[in-house]
Amino acid sequence: MEFYHVYTEGLEKGGLFYCVHDFVYGMNLIPKCLNLSGAKVLAFCLMDNHVHFVMEGSRDSCIGFIMRYKKALCSHISRTRKEKVSMNAGIKLVEDKNYLLGVIAYVLRNPVSAGYGSIPQDYKWSSAGLYFRDHHACLSHALSSISNLTVREQRKLLSCRSLFPNDWNISKEGTIDPVHYTEVATVENLFSSVKRFMYFISLNKDLEMNISMNESDMIRLSDSELRAHAIDECIKEFRSKDLRSLEVGERLFIARFLRRRFGASFKQIGRVVFLDAGYISRMI
Repeated sequence: MEFYHVYTEGLEKGGLFYCVHDFVYGMNLIPKCLNLSGAKVLAFCLMDNHVHFVMEGSRDSCIGFIMRYKKALCSHISRTRKEKVSMNAGIKLVEDKNYLLGVIAYVLRNPVSAGYGSIPQDYKWSSAGLYFRDHHACLSHALSSISNLTVREQRKLLSCRSLFPNDWNISKEGTIDPVHYTEVATVENLFSSVKRFMYFISLNKDLEMNISMNESDMIRLSDSELRAHAIDECIKEFRSKDLRSLEVGERLFIARFLRRRFGASFKQIGRVVFLDAGYISRMI
């Protein structure tokens, strides 16, 4: 099995998570997308304007996870804040164990690197507090089990139609405890001891991780996938499924949407909206 660092590029303007409700939604979205993709998550961190996941699985399953996560999160932001957010996603293969330990530590250390005034284990929106802990004590904050909720309450609280196991716990804020879906034992076995885990967490090697997104790391949609999104936007804005029937200005509107939302190349957008790539690059 392969390991990947999957992430989104930090937004220069605005953010993904503005309040506790946004973070709770982002947390509960993780097990839903894991279930649909078949990938596993070893570690994660949700920051205000970007997210990180260290995953186990095939490249396709990890890409499937982050694309579902992106789509659902963008829809949530559009629905609750009436904002359109565009974020590029990247994926990097983690080729050796030592680098894997470094990536996990980097991801968990993100809040400290961003200036948060507490240790990583106290940051609520990551998996940092799960490893080498007394999990019975850690679950003391979970005030209820999902079995105590009706189906309607589950769907309202967890913002999805799929139901989770009844023995899973949720916090008073409505967050599913991440111990239920994070591969805690795998991470503990990789580090082998709490001393080694704390050593890696304490290292300041963020610059050495080379996390900046390269063009080759960006996750791109296929033409058929991008065209499906274009048609959805076409129906929403112009009440038509036929991209060819749109006027040039309307097709440029769709092109701008595809560029902003998915970071697609001008050449690919041109194939989807039936316009010259050079013309699109000049106009949008």
